[in-house]
Amino acid sequence: MSHNDICAQVYDLCARIGLHEDVIRLVLSYIDNGEYMIAEQHFNRLLSRESSKESAEAITNLWRNANGTLKDSGFGIMAAFLAVALHTREKYNKRGIEIDIFYHTMSCFKEAMDEAYALDGAWSFDGADWCRHHIAGDLYRLGTLEFEMAYLDQRNAGACGLKEGEPVLSVHIQTGSDISRHAVDESYRLAREFFPKYFPDFVCKWFYCSTWLLDPVLKELLPEWSRILDFQSDYDVAFIIKEGDWYFPRIFNMKNKPADCENLPENTSLRRAVKHHILQGGTIGWALGLMNI
Repeated sequence: MSHNDICAQVYDLCARIGLHEDVIRLVLSYIDNGEYMIAEQHFNRLLSRESSKESAEAITNLWRNANGTLKDSGFGIMAAFLAVALHTREKYNKRGIEIDIFYHTMSCFKEAMDEAYALDGAWSFDGADWCRHHIAGDLYRLGTLEFEMAYLDQRNAGACGLKEGEPVLSVHIQTGSDISRHAVDESYRLAREFFPKYFPDFVCKWFYCSTWLLDPVLKELLPEWSRILDFQSDYDVAFIIKEGDWYFPRIFNMKNKPADCENLPENTSLRRAVKHHILQGGTIGWALGLMNI
């Protein structure tokens, strides 16, 4: 593939997944000047489930400053990932997977950018360890939900009463996704059809979800008609982790819990309920849940 072809195809990919024009311009600057190729030795390993984590770390380190921060807000890393995504598209084609699913799945890059902008007011990319799953072909967005072909580690398997290495379809929810009953059920239906068709060797019995959305305390905070509670109802919660303030980016668009929670925003019913809960000394946990496929 010629340099001009790569530039044109990366631009097309960026445009199709809805990246902001400023983001596209910065990504293409790394493609156009060829700097993304300093990571070329890691590209093939990024496409493999078994080696994607190691490869993503190696690529990230190429653009890491001595103090640990990322050079140029991570745009070099993102350019390298998007160039490799062109090869991921070829893997989709070989399996006969619809091209629309490819673009829908690659929207992970837009999500990473949008979340960074919401937190910092500036574009940046620090999502290599997450987006590597999409590049390697472990994870697919089908409708409103993402599904990752995963195997439970010892800790999570034990918490769920399953054996270590149990195959599961790990369910992920992009920020702002529609989790209405119809949308969620449609995603489950698509997943039940997709994986047996395109990955017949991956046989599993469970949808598995690890998220703050499953914390049972939300039943005390939200109305019965809440979409979050409806989503919860699909899963049998196996384990709850109460430590940590990781829900602040998701609920309040804040990196960390502020010293004074009195000034937390209350512009949604969820934020109002959670803020009141926090001021009463409560917290939101992280729960693991299972649903039979």
